[in-house]
Amino acid sequence: MKTALIQMKVGPDKEANLKTAGHLVRQAGENGARIVVLPEMFCCPYDNRCFPAYAEPKGGRVYTALGQMAKSAGVTLVGGSFPERDGDLLYNTCFVFDPEGREIARHRKAHLFDIDVEGGQRFHESEVFTPGDRVTVFSAEGHIFGLAICFDIRFAELFRCMSLAGAEAIFVPAAFNMTTGPMHWELSFRMRAVDNQLFTLGCAPARDEAASYVSYANSIVCSPWGRVLEGAGTEETVLYAELDLEETRRVRAQLPILSALRPELYERGVGPVIREIRPSDDRAVEGVIRSCLIEFGAAHDGTAWADPDLGRFSRIYRTEGNRYWVAEDEAGEIVGGVGIGRLSGADDLCELQKMYCLPRARGTGIAHRLMDTALEYAGKYYRRCYLETLPNMTAAQRFYEKYGFVRVADPPVKTEHFACDVRYLKTL
Repeated sequence: MKTALIQMKVGPDKEANLKTAGHLVRQAGENGARIVVLPEMFCCPYDNRCFPAYAEPKGGRVYTALGQMAKSAGVTLVGGSFPERDGDLLYNTCFVFDPEGREIARHRKAHLFDIDVEGGQRFHESEVFTPGDRVTVFSAEGHIFGLAICFDIRFAELFRCMSLAGAEAIFVPAAFNMTTGPMHWELSFRMRAVDNQLFTLGCAPARDEAASYVSYANSIVCSPWGRVLEGAGTEETVLYAELDLEETRRVRAQLPILSALRPELYERGVGPVIREIRPSDDRAVEGVIRSCLIEFGAAHDGTAWADPDLGRFSRIYRTEGNRYWVAEDEAGEIVGGVGIGRLSGADDLCELQKMYCLPRARGTGIAHRLMDTALEYAGKYYRRCYLETLPNMTAAQRFYEKYGFVRVADPPVKTEHFACDVRYLKTL
């Protein structure tokens, strides 16, 4: 199937842009293209200051012109994008029209281009646009295609959704800039093609060095193997590519990635979730006490905790001003925890409290995630962190020392704890 990417010059005159687009779409149709793609913001400058002024509702001048272009050329037209006004909101929107000029798809850019690269490009689409909330696929020429706009390509999950919905190629009207383009343009299209074993086609505006936003241009077509099949330069041109859509099927059969996906594994995630609890959260506090006492060998007779220090544990977790985080497994059971508490007598000093991880959660990295969470918080409000542990807890001691805790002979302030005569101090 022959496709055409219209890498056109875009200026401030909307009508002139529509005239250029119409001419090049007709030319592509005359040259045998079945699907024609226009670039992102093909009818107005890519500039936040311009978007509100150029915005139109569905059914307006640009929308109508796109339908007419598709019908006149007898092609499926992926209509680049333009600022779509819907009530009080603006969207960066791409409409697709069939050869009869009828709308068959609409994609509102889901991931807005908000970047601030040191020494390079700064742009915040979210100052003007609202993000779309749909994954878009459509049928044309007897095949299923996906649709995305520019910054969307950086989000693998979106492209995976389209590939799992049957997309054999994904069209991406886009306008990378001179900061991200040289580094990421080709890489992004090849990467998404390989990830999802389909064709990716990126259509950009031609480069205009005098514009407020300079397009990288270099429109591109990549195969399911990640090969660059066709590529443009920087000037206005029509880039043609023949897509053998059977290649998508062949590649997926030879290298079965999509059929080997493990969604049940991915949904389960990386293991326990870290969350903060509050002293008023009775269920969580009870769960922490229960699992912590199990960890430290306390007995339970089925009706009441036998550990004589239960009250002291409870006070630690119920003291306002202390912070405590727990790790919960998939069933919601608490399997570890760590706290940061205030110590009276030294405003710059906090205490790492009740750091533990149940045996069944060890080896999952939970201890490190708990420690990182606690120290990140402590570093914002304190200069030093103190902890106490038992002499027989040698593994815990090695763990603390890896985090830069240094053993000290005496506590920096008076503390009320168990007979913990191994003490550590860390400068934050």
